Amino acid sequence: MTTGATSIEEQLAQMNEAITKLARTMEENDLHIATLVNHLEVQHDEKADPKVDQPKEETDEKEKFLVEKAEEKLEVD
Repeated sequence: MTTGATSIEEQLAQMNEAITKLARTMEENDLHIATLVNHLEVQHDEKADPKVDQPKEETDEKEKFLVEKAEEKLEVD
C-alpha cells in the first residue's frame, strides 16, 4: 500500500462533509432569496395600497436601491 494515500473511507468522509456544507449553504441562500422576495412583495403591496400617500419617485428610488444592493450581494457571493 502507498504511504500518504487517502483511504476510500477518508475520501467518503471528506465528500460527505463537503456535501453537508453545500446543502447548508444552499438552504441559507434559499432563505435569503425568500426573504428578499417577501420584502419586495410587501413593498409592492404597500405601493398598490391607495391609503399610502407616498410619491412615486420615492418608491422608485427605494426599489432601485434594493435592486442595486441585491445585485452587489450576488456579485460578492
